[in-house]
This record gives sequence, structure tokens and C-alpha cells, in this order.
Amino acid sequence: MLEGRGAVENELSLLMPYQWEQFWSRIIERNIQTKGLYTKELISASHGMINEKQREFLQKRTWNIRTLPHTSLPMDQLMILYKEKAAFLFPDSALVLVIQHKGITSILAALFDSLYAFAKPLRNPWQESTSHKDRL
Repeated sequence: MLEGRGAVENELSLLMPYQWEQFWSRIIERNIQTKGLYTKELISASHGMINEKQREFLQKRTWNIRTLPHTSLPMDQLMILYKEKAAFLFPDSALVLVIQHKGITSILAALFDSLYAFAKPLRNPWQESTSHKDRL
């Protein structure tokens, strides 16, 4: 998952809080692990975007989060890679583009992994503090 601040701001408004909780409950029950690459600014701003119950759900998920500054990752959209599918979500315009192609997802995965390798690990992204103690 590669996501910028603008995507989260718009994405969270698409569902009611209880619907997000149902969605995250399913991810937790299925133990779906998420490898995410976010901007530092998104992580900092996210604390004001979610309520305490949502924060608890996010903390229960299995995350492997890394961050880059917005200057290194200047995007506000969302990209999800899963098997041979790549989904691009543009919540501000309600546009979703899904590509199912092994070659394209292979290239996107290689680019994602390269960025991920240079990003800084973040152990507890959904806690209020993102101090040095939260970094690996």
C-alpha cells in the first residue's frame, strides 16, 4: 500500500466510522498483513483524522510501515498491490482504476520495494507520538 495524505482525508469520509470498524475487523480476523509506505506528514496528520476506537482497530492490525518525507514521495493518492492486481484510488473524484496484469504489477512491486528499502521503519504508527522511540 502506497498512500498520501489527500487520499486518507477523502478515503475516511467515504464510510461511516462503524463501517470502517467492520472492514478493519475482517482484516484483523483474517490476519492480513499490510506493508505500507506513507509520507511522514500523513502519519502525523492521521492522529487528528481518526477517533479513539478507530485507532484501537488500526493498532490491532499487522502493519509493516515505513515513511518518507512528502518531498521524496509527493503523492496524495492510494495504490494497492495484491497478487497480480494494482488498484489506484482517487477518492476526491471517486475514481478507482484496477489493472490485472502480471507484468505491470511486477514493475510496480519492484518500484514500491525500492522506495520501501530507503524509507524509515515506524513501529507504532497509530500512536499519538511518532518520536524516535517509536522508530525501529
